[in-house]
Formats: sequence, structure tokens, C-alpha cells
Amino acid sequence: MLLLSRLAENLYWIGRYMERAENTARLLNVNYYATLESAGRIREHWRPLLELTGGEGPVIERYGRVDTRSATTWLAFDLDNPSSIASSLARARQNARGLRDRIPSEMWEALNRSYLNLCFETGGVMDRDGLYEYCVAAREASQFFFGIAFATLPRDEGWSFLRSGQMLERADNTVRVLQARLDSPDDPAAAGGPADPTWRALQEQRWVSVLKGA
Repeated sequence: MLLLSRLAENLYWIGRYMERAENTARLLNVNYYATLESAGRIREHWRPLLELTGGEGPVIERYGRVDTRSATTWLAFDLDNPSSIASSLARARQNARGLRDRIPSEMWEALNRSYLNLCFETGGVMDRDGLYEYCVAAREASQFFFGIAFATLPRDEGWSFLRSGQMLERADNTVRVLQARLDSPDDPAAAGGPADPTWRALQEQRWVSVLKGA
């Protein structure tokens, strides 16, 4: 049975958006706690992560500054950021609405529940120090959704499009993370300048964050 192009496109983007929500949640959680362990240079910690979603410009335009709260809000809750957790879940749900008669009801219910639980949160999560729980819930929502898909979907063209979206998003995210890390400024000592222990410690912490976020 041939799959309509509209249905194939919807399944493909559901796979991408659900994987994007999980990737953003993992990176956000790792980077947030890295900033808590660092001394100063908060903006330097957020810059590589923000580069994955268009740089600092949109954050400054919307919030007027780049700090832990504005960067976290942009990456977690802001529906105008297509890479935020909330936006990714909302867009996945929008694509799934047109497939309710073509996908198992358990998949729709899991996605809709994640949308209702996570897409209406605001900065109050930060006020109650609940970012860790929010990111864990987002990761588990994605993993639960794909688990249901793995258990219930027939291995036909629809499954292939869902998986291709998921895997392509994962590969794209990995490349972006590595590119942002490799584009960081060179060691001042390599250019003949004095060694900067603070710079070296920052770079080592960033590599640790890359490994934790993988």
C-alpha cells in the first residue's frame, strides 16, 4: 500500500520534532548545571548552545540580555523558538493531529499528554528550581513515544519515514554540537600569548558537557 505524501511528511516531522525535544532537553540540562558549577563567564557557557538555535541575536531581541534565565526560557518554554522543547512538542502534536486515524491511539495519547504537561510551563519552573524535572520529563516523553511507536507501528513506509526523521535530527544535532564546540576561540597560548588557566578550564568543562549531552 502506497503512503500519501502528506502522511509521509507528517510522520517524518513527528520523528524530527520528538527527537529535537529530547536533544534540547538533554543539552539544556547539562549546560544549566555546568553554569552553576562555573565561576563567572556565564554568557560564554551559553553561547555555544545558543549557536545551535540561531545565535544570541534572537535571545537579546526578545529578552534584552543573555543570562541563565533568558537562555533557559528561550530553549525550554518559548514557542517562538522552533528548537525549544515546548515548540518541538507542540509542532509534533500538530503533525500528529492529522494522523489520528492512521496511528495507534496510544501514540496520540502519549504525545497529547506530553503537550498538555510540558507546553504550558513558563518561567515558574525556574522559580521553583524545577528545570531538572522538566528536562527529564521531556526526555522521557520522547523515549516513551518512540517506544510505543516501536511496539505498535507496522514496519511499512510510515515507520521508515518516522525513523528517518528521528535519525536525521539526531545526526544534525550531533554535527551542530561538534561544530559549535570546534568553532570556539583558540587557546591564547597557541598564538604566543600567555597561558590562561581560566580559558583552559572553561574548554575542558565544555568538552565534558558535550560528552554528557550525547
